[in-house]
Amino acid sequence: MRKQFTFQRILRSTLMVFALGIGTAANAQIDAGVSAILNPTSPSCQGSNAVTVVVHNYGAAGLTSALVNWSVNGISQAPFNYNGLLFTGESDTVTIGNFPFTYGSNLLDVRTASPNGGADDDSTNDSSAVTISVLMSGAYTIGGTTPDFAKFNDAITALNANGICGPVVFNMRAQTDTMQSVITPITGADSVNTITFQSENGDSTSVLLTYPSVDSLNPTNYLISLDGADYITFNKISMERSGILSYGRVLELMNNATHITVSNCRLLGSTNATNNSLATLIYSGATSPTNDSSMVISNNHFINGSIGVYMNGINTIQLELDNIITDNIFENQYSKGIQASNIGVVNIQRNQFTTTSNNIAYAGIYLDRVQRNHIVSKNKMTSIPGTGIYMVDCTGLAGIHGVISNNFILCTDSAGLSINNGDYQDIVHNTIVMRGSDPSYSALFARGNGHGKVVRNNILNNTGGGYAYVVSDSAVFGIVKSDNNNLYVTGTNVGVYDGVITASLNDWISASEKDSNSVQVNPNFVTPTDLHATSTAMEDLGKKLANVDDDIDGEIRSANAPDIGADEYSAAQRNVGVQALLSPVDSVCGDTMVPVIVVVTNTGSLQEINFDVTTIFNGAASDTLTFTITTAILPGESDTIIYPTNIDLSSGGQLNTISYTSLGVDDVRANDTLRANYTIGVPPTAPTVTNDSICGSGVATLTAASSDSLNWFTAPNAGTYLASGSTFTTPTLNVSTTYYVSAYGLCESARVPVEAVVNPVPVVSLGNDTSILDGADIDLDAGTGFTSYLWSNGATTQLINVNTAGCYTVAVTNSAGCTATDEICINVVLPFDAGVTAILSPMNNDCASATTDVTVVVKNLGSSIASAIPVDVTITGGLTASFADTVAGPLNPGDSAIVVMGTINTSAGGTYDLSAYTSFAGDQDTSNDTINSSVTLNIAPSAPVGVGASRCGAGSIILNASGTDTTEWYDAPTGGTLLFVGDIYSIPNLGATTIFYAQDGNVCNTQPRAAVTATINPLPNVNLGGDTTVTDSIILDAGAGFVQYLWNTSEITQTIEVDSTGTIIVAVIDNNGCINSDTIEITIIVGLTENQIAAGMRIYPNPTQSKLTVDFGKANNAILTITDMQGQIIMTDNMNNASDASRTYDVSTYAKGIYFLQITSGNQTSTSKIIVH
Repeated sequence: MRKQFTFQRILRSTLMVFALGIGTAANAQIDAGVSAILNPTSPSCQGSNAVTVVVHNYGAAGLTSALVNWSVNGISQAPFNYNGLLFTGESDTVTIGNFPFTYGSNLLDVRTASPNGGADDDSTNDSSAVTISVLMSGAYTIGGTTPDFAKFNDAITALNANGICGPVVFNMRAQTDTMQSVITPITGADSVNTITFQSENGDSTSVLLTYPSVDSLNPTNYLISLDGADYITFNKISMERSGILSYGRVLELMNNATHITVSNCRLLGSTNATNNSLATLIYSGATSPTNDSSMVISNNHFINGSIGVYMNGINTIQLELDNIITDNIFENQYSKGIQASNIGVVNIQRNQFTTTSNNIAYAGIYLDRVQRNHIVSKNKMTSIPGTGIYMVDCTGLAGIHGVISNNFILCTDSAGLSINNGDYQDIVHNTIVMRGSDPSYSALFARGNGHGKVVRNNILNNTGGGYAYVVSDSAVFGIVKSDNNNLYVTGTNVGVYDGVITASLNDWISASEKDSNSVQVNPNFVTPTDLHATSTAMEDLGKKLANVDDDIDGEIRSANAPDIGADEYSAAQRNVGVQALLSPVDSVCGDTMVPVIVVVTNTGSLQEINFDVTTIFNGAASDTLTFTITTAILPGESDTIIYPTNIDLSSGGQLNTISYTSLGVDDVRANDTLRANYTIGVPPTAPTVTNDSICGSGVATLTAASSDSLNWFTAPNAGTYLASGSTFTTPTLNVSTTYYVSAYGLCESARVPVEAVVNPVPVVSLGNDTSILDGADIDLDAGTGFTSYLWSNGATTQLINVNTAGCYTVAVTNSAGCTATDEICINVVLPFDAGVTAILSPMNNDCASATTDVTVVVKNLGSSIASAIPVDVTITGGLTASFADTVAGPLNPGDSAIVVMGTINTSAGGTYDLSAYTSFAGDQDTSNDTINSSVTLNIAPSAPVGVGASRCGAGSIILNASGTDTTEWYDAPTGGTLLFVGDIYSIPNLGATTIFYAQDGNVCNTQPRAAVTATINPLPNVNLGGDTTVTDSIILDAGAGFVQYLWNTSEITQTIEVDSTGTIIVAVIDNNGCINSDTIEITIIVGLTENQIAAGMRIYPNPTQSKLTVDFGKANNAILTITDMQGQIIMTDNMNNASDASRTYDVSTYAKGIYFLQITSGNQTSTSKIIVH
């Protein structure tokens, strides 16, 4: 504190000066300084701060005055004049001024000068300095002219570095900033000292923070990451992940980022059809610890992205709490508008949802394990696919239920509201409309476990042919109250209760034992998309509920008789309107005579007649048409009106229409009028085209030009559509073909033909290669009829004469411009010329042998007889050898001699390099003397062990062979055709005994093969003759020479005597064990003329492998017996009332062979043969 100048202090000072005396002045020390800086302290808050210091007298003399100089960050401030009286060692606290410190580090330097008006004897203690950390507070600007921060991230850097000491607002000037940012916990941020980023001009579109979407997952999938940051507000700005790629989160919350507010903003996502959370606009992950509670999301516009808002708690114990999502617009999210998982006390109200997504898995609001007293109310969903509200495992409190109320839900797919499991949910006062055409769709779908659920005062409306209300499996126990609902459907069934389909409301009430006060009436919505009701039949039929005081529009509910649905309304007695304009239609080409057709609907409670319907056209047509309704329209009915006058839309352009009814006493004017804007086109100009021609079979490329789209067809009208685009590549054509192309805007132009011309290719032949004698010549003729000739020697004539060896090529062109070529090679035969033309042995892939011949071919290539031609062969590689021989001759011109030069041992296998050449005296061409060959010889494996097989009669047979490698089967002992590869060779149908040859793998060319025989034994020939009718007994003979005879009469002799009518079957077995049989019908006339039991009887399939079906025909009480060839009974079946009956028997366990099936009815018997494979 400042010293007080008392009398005693002045007297003491005077005495000290006197005591020191003038003589001691040289030893006196005048020394002042600043011993401390008391204020501001560090950290301090940004703004004006008093600067308070301690002035100290370090000298021996009293200090009466001093100049206190000070500076901030090197900038001098106004000095302070100190006046007082300080004795030695005394200090005084003084405030030397005020300074508006800015955030960050500030260097404050304070020092004394001119103590007592003179020099300081010791300047080392004059000063004191301190660095003061100043926290942020107040308003700052980002961007624009002379801002506090140029970019968003500059402000974040300052926040992270300095912290705050008061509310901070960043006013962002109009800008587009491409950036990514991470905001970590800001020192000093709390419920009072908040941080706000907002547009300076209040226009959210003027500030855009943007970052491109990416195509791969990475840890930085965000525009802004709030990594544990709290008390941050984004207001009236736009945040975007641009592009079309799959990874595009905008705002990410993690590590307990709480008390975040996003208000009045636009959040824009990528337009990729992503069904997961990787393109969510506001995302709070579920990784522990990440409960990002107390978030407020209000009055924002969410555009595109996969999910608008996705909030995740850790689990049902560690919930995110107190999140509020209200008054937002969710537009064109692909997967979901809002998804909340493991959230407590969430408030989702007054949001609007619309999307162009066709994703049937879409949900407007998806709630997963949402707990406690949540509220989902007053939300509007218009024509969305999938489910409006989807709830799974959501649980309220027994005392305070979760409430889903006052929602408008209009869906075209799956379910309007779906609830799976969960407890204590009140689904009340909702208007749910399902328009999807699948009969399995429903307005409300409940399933799973849980209890304490209430369904009351809802409009459950399905106009697509499906159900209003579906309750499946255990959900029937969870709904404790369901009543006062309107279950209105246009299909045949109201709902499904625990698997029971209920056609009517009464059926529903009987099945569910609920909804006794519910109704089934048309709600008469104002328009197809405006779900405010007007129905008189539904008015005041709700039940007052304590937890719903108002409706979707905020209108107070009736205390006694509220209305069913989300809207509290007054019913319309008189209500007509234009529901649809059927003609003209949008995006077509106009015509001179277009009919005008509208649909008028009476949604009132009285029939209506004698009122006008007017349609006004502007733009492509200008006209006003009026039609007077003279036929009564009953309540709930519609009438299709065709105006007597057509309109001319041939000029095309924009067409604006207004259609309205004029009923003076109409109670609801909002649905009287239908407005529509159409684009009417004119046929585009026909395209210009370019034909294409090709030479011979191939593809042609046709082209067309137009400012409109181009379509290609096979015919001038109708036909098959082929392709689109300015070019069309034909399929392979053999003949000229005409195609057709048209331009297409809103309609099709006239089709223009385009020719793909296939021109013939010329045919030129110079003949086969040939030889001429030395000194001779030859004429080469390319043929007549071509427009040009070009020879490889440059000649351009049809015919050339040559006398030198070589190959000659000619190219000819016909009148269509098509070209063909041919080549002939001429060999000049010299008088004396011989050479080796082939090495016949060993060949590549031959089998190794101890005696492998070395064989070559020597040819007389000259025109004179040749004799005494020396020939040599040298061999290297697997062994080294050489052979020499002489072809004695004489060899006529063109003749060859095969010379076996010798034998080598190649049993070890390996690679051998052979060079064979002649040394013919006087040889005039040595270039053809020598031939070289490199061959690999392999050691052949032994033939495999083969196992043959036999069977009786033609059919399938299986052969086996095994070796060290996979067996190959051939039809010859050497060479031949490869038939099969594998150790087991199954032949599906063989008719005669055949020998096959098996070798072990494919090691070398001539390896040994094993002969394997497939033997086909003929079936024995047995013939009992044709069916016979006799008046007495008959002897049947099966023929001699068989080993065994088996009759169905149980006899085993060659012949038997038959004395009764019936079917006789015999089977014979020959020496090969082969079986065959024959059947004969014997009729013995004894009064009955035919066996009535067989009439209509069928046995099938026969032969069989597993099942055998018997149609009993006219047999009444019958006994069926199956016996084998030895007469042993295999099975017996008694059939009562068997007439026209069928029965199937399992014979899969029977041994393969022949059996007899006998049916006995009364005194008649029918026997049939059956064969089991």
